[in-house]
Amino acid sequence: LKYTIPQNAILLTASDLATLQTQMPKALAQIFSEQGLSYQVVLRPLLPDELATKTLAMFGSAQSHDIPVPLWTNTILPTPSPTPGQ
Repeated sequence: LKYTIPQNAILLTASDLATLQTQMPKALAQIFSEQGLSYQVVLRPLLPDELATKTLAMFGSAQSHDIPVPLWTNTILPTPSPTPGQ
């Protein structure tokens, strides 16, 4: 099992969450494809310290401690880039 740490995470607004939930009925994770790119969306609540620091605490397969992933909080989304190893 290999788990890679995401490059980006987005703090959704209530409106964004409602829109995604209509496209992901009864699922907390789903892969979307657009213009030849694939996106894996995973919805989960933030932990109290994550909200305060605006980061996700993520562990990958090769880490012994958490790696902070910054949360995007603006309306301009990050530019997608290929996943390493693909």
